[in-house]
Amino acid sequence: MKVGQTMSLASILACSLFLALPAAHAVEWSVEDGGWCQLVRLPLPASAPEAGPVPTGVAAAAEPAASGGEEGFETLFNGKNLDGWLIQGLEKAGPKVQEDGVLAVGGWDYWAVITKKDFKNFVLRFDVKLEPKGNSGILIHTPKKEVFKSCFEIQLADDTGVKENEKLSGAIFGKAAPAKNAMKPIGEWNSVEIKAEGPKLWVTINGEAVQDGVDLSRIEGLKHKLDRGGIAIQRNDYKKAAFFRNIRIKSLPD
Repeated sequence: MKVGQTMSLASILACSLFLALPAAHAVEWSVEDGGWCQLVRLPLPASAPEAGPVPTGVAAAAEPAASGGEEGFETLFNGKNLDGWLIQGLEKAGPKVQEDGVLAVGGWDYWAVITKKDFKNFVLRFDVKLEPKGNSGILIHTPKKEVFKSCFEIQLADDTGVKENEKLSGAIFGKAAPAKNAMKPIGEWNSVEIKAEGPKLWVTINGEAVQDGVDLSRIEGLKHKLDRGGIAIQRNDYKKAAFFRNIRIKSLPD
């Protein structure tokens, strides 16, 4: 608009209406010599592209055993040999380390493979896979001799046909049933975490709590067990193997 030129009332009202348009309708206005508003529609900024589908063939992130990171954990099984472990029974018949770095627990003439190092309070994590009718378990606070006399077991087995809840996977064997059956179908890998702290025990399978702070001192037959010892992997069924990998542990303060 030229200096000194005035706008008509109609022009002012028209411009006001256009200025009241929602922000999504971007416009630019100017005043012509005749006093009318001229609207120029501006292109809207390009919106961010929508996320496309996940490309096929990309693996999903592995399911964690439980909350918490890996800081402070040490490897118990190196995927190459049984350094750091003892075999309870005939060594030549012991567990086999496979080419893929998996520990296969099965066969004759041994009862368990036990860590040389003892632990009291700890968090143990590992992956386990079972064959049909496979039967194994993790022995806690295990002595180097007379393995089953002073320890207790977290059961890991094919639960098909099992009628006693205290013998299901995740049970404190023969003493405390798991809150639920959290194991995946036979032949699939399961992530397991076992935490022992003082008289209490927690067991998590595939992110599901199956033992939640159980006070072992209140369970008959467990309150006089050792409070320190090795971590052992039990061989139960000589015909069917259980497979373990990614075995690691973090010691907690006594």
